[in-house]
Amino acid sequence: MAIEIEGQRYEIVIGTDVSRPSARNGAFLEMRALDRPHEGIILIAFRSNASGKITISAYRQDIPLEILDRFLRIAAEELSTTHWPLWVDET
Repeated sequence: MAIEIEGQRYEIVIGTDVSRPSARNGAFLEMRALDRPHEGIILIAFRSNASGKITISAYRQDIPLEILDRFLRIAAEELSTTHWPLWVDET
């Protein structure tokens, strides 16, 4: 999903962490600035299927509050219990 915040373009990608056998199975969101691709990922949200908790990792120190706020709102919505887990982890 592409979003614009204060004239800057960002991309948020959602994925799952189920391809690695040692993974704790979950889903994640990654955010990067489309106008500054050399910066790479700036924020990640991970939702653990085991605990249902969402953790946030930031890869820049100077993230404006407006960007963080929008990312947190999208993460809360996209990683909510109405969407995840896709299946029950029976291990």
